[in-house]
Amino acid sequence: MRDPISEVGFGLPGGTPLAASGVGAPLDHPVPLRPGDHVCHFFDDDTRRLAAMAAFVSGGLRRNRMVVYITHSLLPLAVEAGLAARGIDTEASVADGRLLIAAADQVLLAAGRPEPDLLTAAVSAWGAEARAAGRAGLRLTADMAWAADAGFPPEAVAGHEARLAQIAAADDATVLCQYDQRVFTATDLRVIAHHHLGPADPTMVDG
Repeated sequence: MRDPISEVGFGLPGGTPLAASGVGAPLDHPVPLRPGDHVCHFFDDDTRRLAAMAAFVSGGLRRNRMVVYITHSLLPLAVEAGLAARGIDTEASVADGRLLIAAADQVLLAAGRPEPDLLTAAVSAWGAEARAAGRAGLRLTADMAWAADAGFPPEAVAGHEARLAQIAAADDATVLCQYDQRVFTATDLRVIAHHHLGPADPTMVDG
């Protein structure tokens, strides 16, 4: 088993590298993502974010995994167009059930307020759906800006992430949480990062 916070990632806001932030020292080389991994991706630019997520999505589709993309700051149609512009046949993938792109509000809202446990329940349900459809498993990425917009403190987000990590490991799902450095502070990210294997390079995939 790999140590938490050991993946190669990207600096925290303000240009602070992870090794100097107290989050953890990255490895010299990226470690490929594997089923059961729960990792995070820091970004501060939507173009680079979509490029990274396209690599994550296409890697899952190539490996016959059901891929779920939960978006918040971008509309689902914008995500679909961004992935298509980067070579993914989103229309066919959505049509045959291999790819689901949904707004966070569609998954998380309960009585008008986001309920994080709905996401963990959905991950388990999607994992079962993927296996029933003969897929190799589930790969999911979620834009976590919904938590900031709803006013969840970092400790609450970290608790949700801890539960999500347990679900990912139990279901052999690969889960990548997106954290916008324009929305979350460096202090927030230090708290949250400890509940992931680490900030990962989505282009490095082997399972």
